[in-house]
Amino acid sequence: MEPDIGSWTSSDRGVREGPPEILRVLKNHGVKATFLFTGREAQNHPRVVEKILSAGHEVGCHTMYHETIGTAVFDMPGANVVLESEIKGRLELATKTVQKVAGVRPVSFRAPRLFGSTTMINVLDELGYRIDSSFPSYFYARDFLPYHPSNRDWSKKGKMKILEIPVFYDMDASDDEKHRSPRSVAEAPAEGGKTFQRPVPANDESGPR
Repeated sequence: MEPDIGSWTSSDRGVREGPPEILRVLKNHGVKATFLFTGREAQNHPRVVEKILSAGHEVGCHTMYHETIGTAVFDMPGANVVLESEIKGRLELATKTVQKVAGVRPVSFRAPRLFGSTTMINVLDELGYRIDSSFPSYFYARDFLPYHPSNRDWSKKGKMKILEIPVFYDMDASDDEKHRSPRSVAEAPAEGGKTFQRPVPANDESGPR
């Protein structure tokens, strides 16, 4: 639940029009979900938050303004990174903002673009978050298994209370220098803001991606 084009606009048509459709699908299939709100979008759309909670779903946090609060996984022009010393303040503000709107303190988090860090995970743990889902498995060429991270290196197992749930389980073989799979490389922004286009095999009838 974020601005339509990440950090580059303040338009939020997706937040306004998307949830009713998503809630309908989830209801039809009897599925519960977590909606991760930026503080600003939660603040601007309290009725959307209320509808999600009324339907029995969870409301989590996705930073305050969809800002970058960790280490960049790929080069992206215009991504203003929050200084490490500012991370705690930003996450405290985002948490309190979402809590004020939702009436319940968020315990689930995801970093914008999966740009997380060890500092971020320590702050989340300190703030009482139970789950973080920011770890990009494709970037680290790691298995897609939940783990309790180390407070010294969030990419390794440790004894922290917070549970890390990795995302992007796409471990196809790749020659990419960052160990990303062909599909992940195709979807990740390239230098200069352009995107790679993954060719579709001749026997693939699903069409362009």
